[in-house]
Amino acid sequence: MSADPTISRESLINSREGERTILRFAQNRPRAPMNQSFPERPRISVILPVWNPGPGIDRGITSLRGQTLQDIEMIFVDDRGTDDAMEKIRAAAAEDPRIRILENPENMGAGPLK
Repeated sequence: MSADPTISRESLINSREGERTILRFAQNRPRAPMNQSFPERPRISVILPVWNPGPGIDRGITSLRGQTLQDIEMIFVDDRGTDDAMEKIRAAAAEDPRIRILENPENMGAGPLK
């Protein structure tokens, strides 16, 4: 049984590193089981806002999971759409510990996600 991939907005912290703003998780973020090869701090975080993407979400999930670089985490931000995209993402998260889910309390649109 895998850990719950959902993280809260409060668990994200903004920090400055040179000229780049990076997002990093608080120390209590969900971790991959120790028996799986997933680094404590992945090299790359891919953040995808999700609001009614339709059938394109299948291709997006498959593409991200199939990247040559495996040292990534995929953060899907649930913007409270009405289609079945988040169900598909949750199913993928059950199979892949690199997938994290951030749930907005309500639909916030693209602006706050930037």
